[in-house]
Amino acid sequence: MEADYVVVGAGTAGCALAARLAAPGRTVILVDAGERRDNLYTRIPAGAMFLVGNPAYDVPVVSEPDPTLNRRRTAWSAARVVGGGSTINGMVYSRGWAQDYDEWAALGAHGWAWRDVAPVFERLECWGDEALPGRGRDGPVHVQRARSPFTLADRFLDACVELGMPRLDDVNAPHPDGAGRAQVTMNHGRRWSVVDAYLKPRLRDRTLTLVTRAKVQRLQMDGTRCIGVFARSGGRELQIRARVETILCAGTFGSPKLLMQSGIGAAGLLDSAGVRMLHSLPGVGANLSDHVGVQVTAGVTERTLSSRDRGPLAALLASVRWLATHDGVLASPIVLGTAYARSDAALVEPDLQLQFTAASFQSGDRGELELRREFGVTTSVNVRRPRARGRVRLTGADPDAPLRIEHLALIDADEVRRLVAGLKLLRRLHGTRAFAPIVTGELAPGRGVESDADLEAYVRATSFPQYHPVGTCRLGATDDADAVVDPRLRVRGIRGLRVADASVMPFVPSSNTNAPSIMIGERAAEFAIADARR
Repeated sequence: MEADYVVVGAGTAGCALAARLAAPGRTVILVDAGERRDNLYTRIPAGAMFLVGNPAYDVPVVSEPDPTLNRRRTAWSAARVVGGGSTINGMVYSRGWAQDYDEWAALGAHGWAWRDVAPVFERLECWGDEALPGRGRDGPVHVQRARSPFTLADRFLDACVELGMPRLDDVNAPHPDGAGRAQVTMNHGRRWSVVDAYLKPRLRDRTLTLVTRAKVQRLQMDGTRCIGVFARSGGRELQIRARVETILCAGTFGSPKLLMQSGIGAAGLLDSAGVRMLHSLPGVGANLSDHVGVQVTAGVTERTLSSRDRGPLAALLASVRWLATHDGVLASPIVLGTAYARSDAALVEPDLQLQFTAASFQSGDRGELELRREFGVTTSVNVRRPRARGRVRLTGADPDAPLRIEHLALIDADEVRRLVAGLKLLRRLHGTRAFAPIVTGELAPGRGVESDADLEAYVRATSFPQYHPVGTCRLGATDDADAVVDPRLRVRGIRGLRVADASVMPFVPSSNTNAPSIMIGERAAEFAIADARR
């Protein structure tokens, strides 16, 4: 198989990139290990509760025991379907703060400041509510404020205002200091993934070929030029050639793995895995970053997305209603409210992010979320800009060998202090005039967890990654020895190869990562087309 461009990974960034590249005179092969899944679960907004952690859709990547989390192993969701995270996630659309991107540029990622990426966000959006400054109306990605039959989101926002946070019309403004309705990728009551936004319109064209159930084993190299990939599908070996470029969009864990399996990475780590080094890039697999969150769950008297609403008859009635009208309980996204708050009132800007859900969740040992039976609400808190960094490395040369992921998530004592302050803030939120009349009691942390020492113990025992891993192929200046890709996303020292996914982010933005990943796919297409013209 051969095309002008080979894109590895049909996830959030990969679908956006492949669709933008595919055009008359430019052919693209998009290859993915997963398959297309278009069914009720992937269409209904509430279906995310049944997708994350479901082995038919998601094969989590598990860390080594983390001594900062009581030696727990934590798991990151890793979608095994076309559309990647946008097909199974909570649909939260969050750009991040302008400051995030300005700091990327200050670190050497020139061309990635807010003034550079804001027009890209605007171009990709189809904002579905009233006109707001800087929001796009004609893009492929449908975005709207979270709507729900539950009134609990209004209580959350009223409670935030009681605690001194400004009410926001747009949580995706450049500096969203305050609380507002979460924004989600939905259209007419259904999930709107990158498959809907980008892929489906292009699959009718002969310029784009989607190859599924094909696991890429390694890059095909001609010296220091990448000319394609080797893949395996159903026992067959595939050679997929790229006439112009190969672009990795396999994600924060998949992209560095493919580079390392192909001999591109830190010499000592490649040698210990039995891989012959082709090109030294010590930053491959390093700089792993993610938000780490902890949550407070309160019982309430009002109806929520609890397991009681999932009995056979209730599920049948809700499904019939959604199929007929695309509204009701199943049309409710999980995350309804977002707020940026301060762990200390003296801080100039917020250091915490809150996300409110109309459901009572509890965390499993690895951070997996499970619905409680009780009606309840759960609000998570994380530090906006975590300092902890981890590493991804190979455990062997076999492409099927698992990765070794090392991440000391809460090694920074100051961040633990901030999370403890965040838990106290959430408790105050449930005691406001807006919430107190319907709160029946705290389900977690619960009674007896009161002192700072008790709250810290709760943080270390229950906190988990927020499924926002980034940084393992990070952007940097052309002369930055630790950067994996240059500001145009080209792999340093290798011709014909780029990386375009969340792995290139220098650090995790103050947001979920789906929207920034779409933006990265769009930017990569711009760079690839412009460079080919040169």
